[in-house]
Amino acid sequence: MSGTVRFESEDNSIPQGFGQQMDNIFSNISNALAKADADLADIVRVRCFIVDIEYVVPMSEKLRQYLGDIRPANMTVVTRLAVEGALIELEVTALRRKKQ
Repeated sequence: MSGTVRFESEDNSIPQGFGQQMDNIFSNISNALAKADADLADIVRVRCFIVDIEYVVPMSEKLRQYLGDIRPANMTVVTRLAVEGALIELEVTALRRKKQ
């Protein structure tokens, strides 16, 4: 999935809190993977773009929350984002495994 920022469906806004933004992004990623008959366990690479280094620890905690024992390759870049108000943008690569 290319860069993902999750907007609120009611008013197309971006939540102000970092944690809520990540929760929304992972909801979006989960939904997209499900449409491809895959899930979060199929993620093999994550690219994280954050606006401030202060978000490294909360980002890592959220990645552990959603990915658990899955340890995809991860790259984190501190940068400005094109979407006003976005604190994080994620890009993931998933490899759909054969279902047993």
